[in-house]
Amino acid sequence: MFKKIEKAFSKVFISSILSSVIFVALGIFLFTKPETTISTISYILGIIIILLGSFAFGKYFQSREDGFKFSFSLVYGVLSFVIGLILIINPTALATLIPFVIGFWMITNSTVKIQYSLNLRQYENKAWIPTFIIGLLTLICGLVMIFNPFEGALVITKMIGLFIIVYSVLDIIEAILININIKKLTNTIIIENK
Repeated sequence: MFKKIEKAFSKVFISSILSSVIFVALGIFLFTKPETTISTISYILGIIIILLGSFAFGKYFQSREDGFKFSFSLVYGVLSFVIGLILIINPTALATLIPFVIGFWMITNSTVKIQYSLNLRQYENKAWIPTFIIGLLTLICGLVMIFNPFEGALVITKMIGLFIIVYSVLDIIEAILININIKKLTNTIIIENK
């Protein structure tokens, strides 16, 4: 049973490290090439949203042929088309959304890590202190992203890149600490149950 738990945590550890490495690469790219990154993401997203809107239009006209007089597909299609066009015509509009999305994700993830550190504290595990501090730092990074005082899409993008790099490095350190402590805790439980 404990081996299954350790195996499950091992999978979480690997996926956490991989996602953090990907985020480090994204952060470096955002920091070094902010304008190119935002424009590229904005164009791609705009095209995808327009395509989704086109499918919704098709669905609307299909439902009209089937005799339905009202469908949300038309509303969805128009909204998708307008949002897609905005992203293609004004790629910097995306720069204002990125801090909120990534900031929210960071806050959620760091809250889980803080909760984990408090659980470690209950078991009098000394690793709770660095885990708590790292969780708190990533929480602050997330809050700064959401309530970003910087102006200008390029500055925001560079700061996002920097925050993503800091967050990802902290997340890698924390994942390693958690992995070490899970192994220690599992071994302690196995020894106590013998």
